[in-house]
Amino acid sequence: MGPWTLEVQAAATFFTDNKDFFSGNTRSQYPIYSLKGHAIYGFSLGVWGSLDATYFTGDRTTLNGVESNDLQQRGTNRSHAPFWPGGWFGRRPEVGHAAGFGAQPPLE
Repeated sequence: MGPWTLEVQAAATFFTDNKDFFSGNTRSQYPIYSLKGHAIYGFSLGVWGSLDATYFTGDRTTLNGVESNDLQQRGTNRSHAPFWPGGWFGRRPEVGHAAGFGAQPPLE
């Protein structure tokens, strides 16, 4: 695709039931699903820039079969300024801008 590279990644994290959660209660947790996408443009001399997006959903819990109101959904959009391979003096400089949306605080 010329100077463009497109990447997509899907993931799921699964959990087992905790049958001894605080005095014999059972706590269950739904899976967390995520989808990431990257559009990378390669300039000359190894300099590149990218646009990235990530979306997470799931992770709702139940306690003894009663569903909690704790569904997590979050999306982020990010752009990266050009980067020189190897960085300056072995460091990896990165200039970026991020914007997010969702029902939970940022995932660190």
